[in-house]
Amino acid sequence: MGDVALMLYVRKREDQIYTPLHVIPPTLGGLAQAVGAKFGIESEKYQSASG
Repeated sequence: MGDVALMLYVRKREDQIYTPLHVIPPTLGGLAQAVGAKFGIESEKYQSASG
């Protein structure tokens, strides 16, 4: 089936424009990596908050 990707549009509360976020693979881990790469956030900081 090949690689599967998901595109989400996200924004910070203070922003008015949404930013495309490519989630590959479309899992929680992929989401954590994509958010970290796009916004410069260490994924350990928000992965531990959900567990």
